[in-house]
Amino acid sequence: MEQSQSAVQDQPATVTVQTSEPDRIAPASAASRDVISPQACSTCGTTPAANAASVVSPPCIYVIGHIEPRFPQLSIEKEARQIIARGGPSKETDREVMARLLRDSANNYLVRQLCWVLSVQGV
Repeated sequence: MEQSQSAVQDQPATVTVQTSEPDRIAPASAASRDVISPQACSTCGTTPAANAASVVSPPCIYVIGHIEPRFPQLSIEKEARQIIARGGPSKETDREVMARLLRDSANNYLVRQLCWVLSVQGV
């Protein structure tokens, strides 16, 4: 009797279900339909609104990179060079000298006139 039970257990079970009507896909009612919302753009982050206008994403982003000052006019660069020359010779690198110049509160007027360039991974 044990052999007959193991033979029955090894056979896959198949179940046949008969229905009186063929399979049909029921139309979805208006209440059960999913609402499709527009997705944000992967490049600019804006989300298109229903009326074809753009919804602006939050104004803050976080970036890890380097900020470097640029002189928009030759006169501003000359003034910075004069301030550096008044400090006398030093063993600091150009970057360290510029950082010291920009940190000094007496040079805030100069910092406001500079242009700033953000570079991320060399770009």
